[in-house]
Amino acid sequence: MSSPRLAPSTLGLIAVGVVAVSMSGPVMASLAVPALVISFWRNGLATLLLAPVAMVRRRAEIGGLSHAELGWIVASGVCLAVHFGTWVTSLSMTSVAASTAIVCLQIAWVAGWDRFNGVRLPARAVAGLVAAFVGVVVITGVDLSVSTRAVVGDLLALVGSVAVAAYTVIGGRARRTVTTTSYTFVCYGTAALRSGGRCVANAVTLEGEAALLAAFAAHGGTLRRYGV
Repeated sequence: MSSPRLAPSTLGLIAVGVVAVSMSGPVMASLAVPALVISFWRNGLATLLLAPVAMVRRRAEIGGLSHAELGWIVASGVCLAVHFGTWVTSLSMTSVAASTAIVCLQIAWVAGWDRFNGVRLPARAVAGLVAAFVGVVVITGVDLSVSTRAVVGDLLALVGSVAVAAYTVIGGRARRTVTTTSYTFVCYGTAALRSGGRCVANAVTLEGEAALLAAFAAHGGTLRRYGV
């Protein structure tokens, strides 16, 4: 039986998605701001844009989310925050091409999870996954010869790919009973709060260290750093 033909509108949306994903790495790598700040603003702005629709059309649904539904959505949001925190950091440690290629392995982890749960994968899909893994091995092998820092960046991108795969799987479970609007609003809000909270904690720490250094410069004494 022949495969169904995709509508032109569907092909157009796929093209837009491919271009957007391809451009996300270079754009984020060019920003001179920390990874957590990028994660916060990306998810925070998306939450603000969704807020009017979510609060007007989905207020009752959001307010009536069960503990289980809310738990799935929050877990998905945490995974999304981890994805951005690790992947965007990797962009400054390894090449944009390597980081983007590795993080796009997310589909391999999702496919592996589906296979673990008894879903049969088409032969072409398996061949594509094998090709993707071979490409990643080649890329990381090159980075190993470049520097240890690049390898660490590759590993962060790998963690980011696993995190976004978990976000996809958990989000799929949440959307069984929750509309996309409500899910996205709460999920992105969770990711923004997690990243923003971490940014605030870092800012407080840096501000405290700056105050200690100023006091040391003015009055002298001894400074010791203790790891906790």
